[in-house]
Amino acid sequence: MVQLETSQSRALTRFFPGICDTALLSALQGYMGRVWADDAQDPRLVVARCGDYIYFGGDPDSPEAADCIRAAEPGCHLVSLEARWLQRFLQVLGPRAEVQKRYIVKRDMSHLDREHLRALCALPEGFALEKANLAQARALREMDWSREFVWQFPSAEDFYERGFAYVVTKDGEIACVGCTFSLYDEGMELGIATNPAYRRLGLATAAAARTVLEALDRGWVLNWDAANPISLRLSCKMGFEPDGEYEAVLVKA
Repeated sequence: MVQLETSQSRALTRFFPGICDTALLSALQGYMGRVWADDAQDPRLVVARCGDYIYFGGDPDSPEAADCIRAAEPGCHLVSLEARWLQRFLQVLGPRAEVQKRYIVKRDMSHLDREHLRALCALPEGFALEKANLAQARALREMDWSREFVWQFPSAEDFYERGFAYVVTKDGEIACVGCTFSLYDEGMELGIATNPAYRRLGLATAAAARTVLEALDRGWVLNWDAANPISLRLSCKMGFEPDGEYEAVLVKA
């Protein structure tokens, strides 16, 4: 497999039919992540990675496909909307594969109500919602519960310069974050995570709402790839609309 330049990878969206997850576009468009192909000039197999998400396109029976699947470390999500790729993931990984249902959310933001979003930013007493500074961006890269949502950027400084995060804090401790998981031509992929010690307090609602407001202010399209029904319900609470579901494979140890 050869790593592609952005000038080569931008033209390869046809290898990933139906995928709405814009983290794929983040890699293909050269904002972050990497893209490989079996042949730079006439590819049969294309693999794109952004963070822990690896997208497979082309021929699942190509000679290199099985090796690329086996190379995915535990915790990675393998993604394709083509049934034959899903079958290939399961065949190669065997008991290391866990099929997970994920939910697609429409990217239409034209109908979102800013006043409603501002109201959702309310927090329990003792908590504060603020835009993350550089020190907090560094902290997000070090904590187990938040690391995967900012690690696509090569450094905290790069994240602070190109992306943004809103953090909910209590007594100086970061309890929740809404942030740019990745960037693409039109905007961003949302990342949202809560410190396990502070779950079920409504903090994710406030962080998500403030992040959506920032995207609106910047004129960015925000993509919300919901990993579970809780995330889907939260997106609907913001005013987004569901648009189907798909299956991805989590690589287990």
